[in-house]
Amino acid sequence: MHISTIILLLIGSFIAGRVYEYRLNLKECENCDNKRGV
Repeated sequence: MHISTIILLLIGSFIAGRVYEYRLNLKECENCDNKRGV
């Protein structure tokens, strides 16, 4: 594999992980607005 391909895979997986965590946090906040006091 080329180095550029590996770098692209790393960046893609990193972004996917961030988006996944962001969506999870959004779903949690819908249920616990009064807990955090937002």
